[in-house]
Amino acid sequence: MKLADAKPGDIMQDVGGAVWLRGTDAAVCLHDPADRRSGDHSSLAADPMAIEEAEKFGPFVRLVPEKETP
Repeated sequence: MKLADAKPGDIMQDVGGAVWLRGTDAAVCLHDPADRRSGDHSSLAADPMAIEEAEKFGPFVRLVPEKETP
């Protein structure tokens, strides 16, 4: 799916395995497995990136499914 189709607050994963948080106007990469500082090495989240710019890392998959409405 496209990051632009996700809702603010959605946790997404890109094709490279990086984990993203979709905000209102931007997205931030919380974990990039290609970054050797990730995980136990105290990697900090990257700077927020415009949704349109972050799309180049997609397609994305929502990690936490949407709640079904009864």
